[in-house]
Amino acid sequence: MEQPLEARFTSVRTLLEAASPRTTCGVALPSEVRRVQDVLGQATLAIRELERVAAGQPVPRSLEAYRLEIDRFNAGRPNVELLNAIRNYNHTIIDALHQIHPLRGMTVLDIGASPHGYALEHALALGAASYVGIGLDVHEPICVRGPAGLGELQNQNAEQLHFADGSFDLIVSMSTFEHVAHADRVLAEIRRVLKPGGQALVTFEPIWTCAYGHHLHHFGPVSSYMPDWAQLIWTKEQAADALASVWPADATLSLADAITWTYDSSAINRIGIREMRDYFDRSPLRVDWIVPLMDDGRDQERLAFVSETVGLTREELMTKGLTALLTRTQIPNPTPGPPGA
Repeated sequence: MEQPLEARFTSVRTLLEAASPRTTCGVALPSEVRRVQDVLGQATLAIRELERVAAGQPVPRSLEAYRLEIDRFNAGRPNVELLNAIRNYNHTIIDALHQIHPLRGMTVLDIGASPHGYALEHALALGAASYVGIGLDVHEPICVRGPAGLGELQNQNAEQLHFADGSFDLIVSMSTFEHVAHADRVLAEIRRVLKPGGQALVTFEPIWTCAYGHHLHHFGPVSSYMPDWAQLIWTKEQAADALASVWPADATLSLADAITWTYDSSAINRIGIREMRDYFDRSPLRVDWIVPLMDDGRDQERLAFVSETVGLTREELMTKGLTALLTRTQIPNPTPGPPGA
């Protein structure tokens, strides 16, 4: 049952009254300082909820209730195993961010967030003061109250974020940079909305120049009919001709739709490994480290043939994605000029 507005104000006043530290000989013990910090955090959270009520926005649902919603959603889908795997992956990356910098009390932005709230639930459980997940797949805004903060999902374009400069302590992005059309704009926006000294953990795959960069795996077993790296070698017409005799009539995706998806869909940015690395090298953020995510189990003769045909090294073709840790410094890194400038 929703708490009356007057009772909400009373709760905030009670919290603020409890925020005076108890001292011994005029000195507050560390445990008392932590208690006051927790009380002030709860008061801040309560005030944010009051602001939402005053603006006519719905009261946030509890984290416990939201987790049950996710459980029911996944269990009711035929691809429940895939959804659970994606949920676990989101939790793993949030755990990695938490290891880099504990999330307790932090403001966190998730660029390209799961519209099902998989990262939201875990970031709040780890004590984030604020989690905001944005993405074009978020069709309805969601707000969830965790033990120490609010989590939200919003529909926004990563290339033009609707946040003030220096809004976030930490940023995370999972499986998004292989989709955005202008990676340089996203990196610039990441720097803008990060606080000075704030960090971003970015990880993504599969990149266009890897064996399955066509992303047909989204549609199930039909992806096996597209040979490794075929999207780099075949034109649309060549792909249609080569696959016409083998493409199943009852496939989840028609051959014509598969060709359109691979070569024309805006869901894939078709940025290769060299260009993507260049975006990160030229970004206005300091690259603390960048690690290639390597593929395995590919036919070596096929790999050698593709390498010779498209002019990429074997290592580049076997790089399926990248993971990078970026930091906003006080002064942006200078953008290198053209060679010889």
